[in-house]
Amino acid sequence: MGRIERGVWLTLVVLLLGITAVSGHQAWQAERALETGQAQIRALQEWLQEADADGPDTEPAGLTPREVRRLQALGLAEPSPDLAADLRAHPGLIPHEPVLGGRFFFVPGGVRVLNDRWVLAVFEDGHVRGQMLLEYSLHSGAIRWRVLASALDR
Repeated sequence: MGRIERGVWLTLVVLLLGITAVSGHQAWQAERALETGQAQIRALQEWLQEADADGPDTEPAGLTPREVRRLQALGLAEPSPDLAADLRAHPGLIPHEPVLGGRFFFVPGGVRVLNDRWVLAVFEDGHVRGQMLLEYSLHSGAIRWRVLASALDR
Protein backbone atom coordinates (compact mmCIF):
# COMPACT_ATOMS: atom_id res chain seq x y z
CA MET A 1 0.00 0.00 0.00
CA GLY A 2 1.46 3.27 -1.07
CA ARG A 3 1.73 6.51 0.71
CA ILE A 4 -1.16 8.10 -1.24
CA GLU A 5 -3.43 5.15 -0.50
CA ARG A 6 -2.67 5.40 3.22
CA GLY A 7 -3.44 9.13 3.12
CA VAL A 8 -6.76 8.47 1.39
CA TRP A 9 -7.66 5.77 3.92
CA LEU A 10 -6.65 7.98 6.84
CA THR A 11 -8.75 10.83 5.44
CA LEU A 12 -11.74 8.48 5.06
CA VAL A 13 -11.34 7.16 8.62
CA VAL A 14 -11.10 10.70 10.03
CA LEU A 15 -14.16 11.74 8.00
CA LEU A 16 -16.14 8.71 9.22
CA LEU A 17 -15.14 9.41 12.82
CA GLY A 18 -16.22 13.04 12.40
CA ILE A 19 -19.56 12.05 10.89
CA THR A 20 -20.10 9.50 13.67
CA ALA A 21 -19.30 12.09 16.34
CA VAL A 22 -21.63 14.70 14.80
CA SER A 23 -24.42 12.13 14.40
CA GLY A 24 -23.97 10.96 17.98
CA HIS A 25 -24.10 14.53 19.26
CA GLN A 26 -27.27 15.27 17.26
CA ALA A 27 -28.90 12.07 18.54
CA TRP A 28 -27.98 13.06 22.12
CA GLN A 29 -29.48 16.55 21.60
CA ALA A 30 -32.67 15.06 20.12
CA GLU A 31 -32.99 12.70 23.08
CA ARG A 32 -32.58 15.60 25.52
CA ALA A 33 -35.20 17.65 23.63
CA LEU A 34 -37.59 14.69 23.74
CA GLU A 35 -37.07 14.25 27.49
CA THR A 36 -37.66 17.95 28.06
CA GLY A 37 -40.84 17.87 25.96
CA GLN A 38 -42.12 14.82 27.82
CA ALA A 39 -41.45 16.52 31.16
CA GLN A 40 -43.40 19.58 30.00
CA ILE A 41 -46.30 17.39 28.89
CA ARG A 42 -46.36 15.65 32.29
CA ALA A 43 -46.35 19.02 34.07
CA LEU A 44 -49.25 20.29 31.93
CA GLN A 45 -51.22 17.09 32.51
CA GLU A 46 -50.75 17.47 36.27
CA TRP A 47 -51.83 21.11 36.06
CA LEU A 48 -54.97 20.14 34.11
CA GLN A 49 -55.82 17.41 36.62
CA GLU A 50 -55.49 19.89 39.49
CA ALA A 51 -57.66 22.42 37.66
CA ASP A 52 -60.34 19.77 37.02
CA ALA A 53 -60.28 18.75 40.69
CA ASP A 54 -60.95 22.34 41.78
CA GLY A 55 -64.15 22.55 39.74
CA PRO A 56 -65.07 25.16 37.15
CA ASP A 57 -66.79 27.61 39.51
CA THR A 58 -63.78 27.84 41.80
CA GLU A 59 -60.89 27.90 39.37
CA PRO A 60 -59.73 31.33 38.23
CA ALA A 61 -60.17 30.29 34.58
CA GLY A 62 -58.79 33.40 33.00
CA LEU A 63 -58.27 35.80 35.86
CA THR A 64 -54.72 36.96 36.34
CA PRO A 65 -53.52 37.69 39.88
CA ARG A 66 -53.75 41.39 39.04
CA GLU A 67 -57.38 41.02 37.91
CA VAL A 68 -58.23 39.07 41.07
CA ARG A 69 -56.77 41.85 43.22
CA ARG A 70 -58.68 44.51 41.25
CA LEU A 71 -61.98 42.65 41.60
CA GLN A 72 -61.34 42.08 45.30
CA ALA A 73 -60.72 45.81 45.71
CA LEU A 74 -64.09 46.41 44.03
CA GLY A 75 -65.88 44.22 46.57
CA LEU A 76 -65.66 40.59 45.45
CA ALA A 77 -64.00 38.50 48.17
CA GLU A 78 -63.51 35.51 45.84
CA PRO A 79 -64.13 36.78 42.30
CA SER A 80 -64.76 33.56 40.33
CA PRO A 81 -67.14 31.89 42.82
CA ASP A 82 -68.82 35.21 43.65
CA LEU A 83 -69.47 35.98 39.98
CA ALA A 84 -70.75 32.46 39.31
CA ALA A 85 -73.12 32.61 42.29
CA ASP A 86 -74.45 36.03 41.33
CA LEU A 87 -75.04 34.96 37.73
CA ARG A 88 -76.87 31.79 38.82
CA ALA A 89 -79.19 34.05 40.86
CA HIS A 90 -80.20 35.88 37.64
CA PRO A 91 -81.75 33.33 35.27
CA GLY A 92 -83.88 36.16 33.83
CA LEU A 93 -80.82 37.18 31.82
CA ILE A 94 -81.31 34.15 29.57
CA PRO A 95 -82.94 35.61 26.43
CA HIS A 96 -84.78 32.47 25.23
CA GLU A 97 -88.20 30.99 25.84
CA PRO A 98 -88.15 27.70 27.76
CA VAL A 99 -89.95 24.73 26.22
CA LEU A 100 -92.50 22.25 27.55
CA GLY A 101 -93.05 24.18 30.78
CA GLY A 102 -89.39 24.19 31.75
CA ARG A 103 -87.51 27.02 33.45
CA PHE A 104 -84.10 28.15 32.35
CA PHE A 105 -81.27 28.08 34.86
CA PHE A 106 -77.51 28.35 34.72
CA VAL A 107 -75.93 24.91 34.92
CA PRO A 108 -73.93 24.34 38.12
CA GLY A 109 -70.30 24.05 37.11
CA GLY A 110 -71.09 25.65 33.75
CA VAL A 111 -70.05 29.20 34.60
CA ARG A 112 -66.55 30.10 33.40
CA VAL A 113 -65.00 33.43 34.30
CA LEU A 114 -62.88 34.25 31.25
CA ASN A 115 -61.27 37.47 32.49
CA ASP A 116 -62.12 40.64 34.38
CA ARG A 117 -64.83 41.54 31.84
CA TRP A 118 -66.47 38.41 30.44
CA VAL A 119 -68.11 35.19 31.55
CA LEU A 120 -69.15 32.19 29.47
CA ALA A 121 -72.14 30.36 30.91
CA VAL A 122 -74.08 27.20 30.04
CA PHE A 123 -77.84 27.22 30.67
CA GLU A 124 -80.71 24.80 30.22
CA ASP A 125 -84.36 24.23 31.05
CA GLY A 126 -84.32 20.45 31.27
CA HIS A 127 -85.18 20.12 27.58
CA VAL A 128 -82.88 22.45 25.68
CA ARG A 129 -79.41 23.72 26.45
CA GLY A 130 -77.43 26.74 25.34
CA GLN A 131 -74.48 29.00 26.03
CA MET A 132 -74.08 32.69 26.46
CA LEU A 133 -71.31 35.23 26.67
CA LEU A 134 -71.87 37.98 29.21
CA GLU A 135 -70.06 41.15 30.12
CA TYR A 136 -69.99 42.18 33.75
CA SER A 137 -69.04 45.29 35.65
CA LEU A 138 -68.97 46.24 39.32
CA HIS A 139 -70.61 49.37 40.65
CA SER A 140 -70.60 50.04 44.40
CA GLY A 141 -70.11 46.35 45.08
CA ALA A 142 -73.07 45.32 42.87
CA ILE A 143 -72.52 43.20 39.77
CA ARG A 144 -74.19 44.37 36.56
CA TRP A 145 -74.62 41.91 33.71
CA ARG A 146 -75.02 42.49 29.98
CA VAL A 147 -75.68 39.68 27.50
CA LEU A 148 -73.28 39.89 24.54
CA ALA A 149 -74.30 36.71 22.71
CA SER A 150 -76.50 33.72 23.33
CA ALA A 151 -77.32 30.58 21.38
CA LEU A 152 -79.22 27.37 21.92
CA ASP A 153 -77.37 24.14 21.20
CA ARG A 154 -78.62 22.31 18.13
